[in-house]
Amino acid sequence: MLTPTTSLEAVNQMLGTIAESPVNSLVGTESVDALTAQAVLTEASRDLQMHGWPFNTESGYPLPATVDGEVALPLNCLFADSFGPDRDLDLVQRGSRLYDRGNHTFKVGRSVTAEITFMLPFEELPEAARRFVAVRASRLFQKRVTGSQTLDGFTAEDEAVALRAFRRVMGQSSDPNFFNSPDMRRALSRR
Repeated sequence: MLTPTTSLEAVNQMLGTIAESPVNSLVGTESVDALTAQAVLTEASRDLQMHGWPFNTESGYPLPATVDGEVALPLNCLFADSFGPDRDLDLVQRGSRLYDRGNHTFKVGRSVTAEITFMLPFEELPEAARRFVAVRASRLFQKRVTGSQTLDGFTAEDEAVALRAFRRVMGQSSDPNFFNSPDMRRALSRR
């Protein structure tokens, strides 16, 4: 059965760039190279996702206040900003909470509507994102482990192709509009 790329396939692709044998599982592996590959895969995924894409950004996300009046963020939150009816609040992410810069406190005092960018597990990414992350992680991994100039040139070309494909798919799936991009929404909400 054909399925989207898995973490195991991505790690084995990475291991292949240094001519290392594939692993059968990511759980309980003792292979230092496989563990390093997993860490680099997560790093490459985080690097891509922190920019905010249609698949991992939600606008109008309700964030309840705690009993203490603080607004806690989900553990997988990469970015948060007040949005919609709360866009005039000068709130920024500090750690796992929102901080009110105008009043110099974490005590926001009420629930907030926000735009949030989430860090999703690899298996929840669309295939175009998985492909780009796997190829980028392969190049980074190979560069860090072997540092081969010859292999780097080959995988840098692969990375460029995967990035173009990813951007094309994101452009098709996001109802492209200058005013509804996450960056533009953030800029406009600060007015």
